[in-house]
Amino acid sequence: MDRLHELHTAVLEAVEADRVAQALLQGEDGEELAGTGSDTWKTLFRAAEAFSAQVYPHAEHHPSTDEGAHCVLCQQPLAQSARERLERFRTYVASEAATALNTANTALSNAAQRVAQGSTDVIDEATLGDLRELDATTASIVEVHQKAWSARQEWTAQAYATGNWSCPRPTPAPQPTLSAALAEKATACRNKAAELRAARDQSRIQTLANEKAFLAAKRGLATVLPLVEQYVLDARKAKHLKSLEDQLQTKALSVRITKMSQQHITNELLKAIQMELGSLGARTQKPSIKSRTSYGENLITLTLENVNSPPGAILSEGEQRAMGLAMFLAEVQLRADKSTLVFDDPSTSLDHRFRKRMARRLIVLAKERQVIVFTHDAVFLTELRMAANSQGLEQTLKTVEWADQRPGAVIEGLAWENDKFFSQLDRIQKESSHLAASCNDQLNDAESRQVRSLYAMLRGALERGIREIVLFDTVHPFADQVKIENVGAIVGFSLEDWKAIVDLHDECSGVIAAHDTPSDSQQEIPHPSELVAKLKAIRPVFEGCKKRNSEFDITTLKPHREKRNALRKA
Repeated sequence: MDRLHELHTAVLEAVEADRVAQALLQGEDGEELAGTGSDTWKTLFRAAEAFSAQVYPHAEHHPSTDEGAHCVLCQQPLAQSARERLERFRTYVASEAATALNTANTALSNAAQRVAQGSTDVIDEATLGDLRELDATTASIVEVHQKAWSARQEWTAQAYATGNWSCPRPTPAPQPTLSAALAEKATACRNKAAELRAARDQSRIQTLANEKAFLAAKRGLATVLPLVEQYVLDARKAKHLKSLEDQLQTKALSVRITKMSQQHITNELLKAIQMELGSLGARTQKPSIKSRTSYGENLITLTLENVNSPPGAILSEGEQRAMGLAMFLAEVQLRADKSTLVFDDPSTSLDHRFRKRMARRLIVLAKERQVIVFTHDAVFLTELRMAANSQGLEQTLKTVEWADQRPGAVIEGLAWENDKFFSQLDRIQKESSHLAASCNDQLNDAESRQVRSLYAMLRGALERGIREIVLFDTVHPFADQVKIENVGAIVGFSLEDWKAIVDLHDECSGVIAAHDTPSDSQQEIPHPSELVAKLKAIRPVFEGCKKRNSEFDITTLKPHREKRNALRKA
């Protein structure tokens, strides 16, 4: 404790000497940064010395202040004032005060570390427990010394941390020293052992040997005591469970569960499956359900009525798909919750009849809960949208595509190929306006290719507009029906509208690079601003058609359907 106090005092004296020595750092300008001369600064300076030794191996001093040398930090040539400042810095670092401070700090840190790491435990707790049983007085002496040492160790650590060495020190361990007390006890034990050996009392020797073996076993048991306690608990639990084994025979319970399942679950589920198969148009399939119970759990197997072979050996892939969908939809129907349903390509392996009925069934489900469908089948998507429109259900359309070399990017709406006409027209107009604002007055090759691409997209969009708007979607490429009722909306399409659409379509055909033509026969690529103007001009033509379609739908088509449905019901 005294030595640590002396080392701490030496550090304080070295700090004061270093503070005085730091005057070497100051130049005439007095522009040194705050912290110059600190421990962090010294570390930085020594690192600069090491780096300078690599860069300027032949220099006399480091960091080098020779003519033509550069600063090792900012890499700029050293001015005369900078060389002088480095000389002052080097003189300070090499001074005896700086070295003495470093030495004093190291000595104090090492001494404090040795004190902090010193162990005040004489023996482990298990041995101390044995010692209490054999010799309580000696055990008490050990504990008193250990507490005294621990207290002085804590006092020293506190004094070192706070720098306050004047507070009262803890009471030292009492005399005699612990080593002397233990040595006295050890001598007495050896004398007693010698006395016993001389007496050759075999019974006493055997008793001591047994006691030694017992103590060794006791010490060994202490290391595995948690495992022994856990084993005892597990053994008691196993014995208790074994006594209950006869009460857990599940055969009678399984028979009862099977009977209840057939009465209250199986028949109801079978009826629901038959109803779902009917809604999907699979009336020729006669499902049957077998129920059994295994260890209290009810299991159901779906088979075909009056058939011993498995369904997979009789039904086609599409029929199996329909059967599986029917069972799933039946389970959904019998559940009390209205949770979201997610379908991943439900139309796979289904023919056009099943596909259409499946779309209509999903729309019926969507009236009472959220239904999410993932599909790449454009025909099935069309069936879903037509069924949703007929029921007046709102749809949310999103497209999952690749981005950044991986799948999973989600965009709003449909991909270009499946998008509606006016949405396509809006996208072309947006890209045309952006290109017109950024391209050259005379198009370069890359800009020409972009314009051709926009005209190619416009050509396809015009064809979609004819089918979707002008012909009121009477014939759809992804549907197997012709909407004859919609033909009435075509009335009113004027020759001027026809000419405007045909002229723009012809212009698109002339601009796009669909054929390889001689350079002198190629049509000049229009500027994007011209395309923007043409898009603005063609929009009213299709908007007029759209308006006529809406008027026809409200004034003629809906009343016609209502009248027809009323006659059918009558």
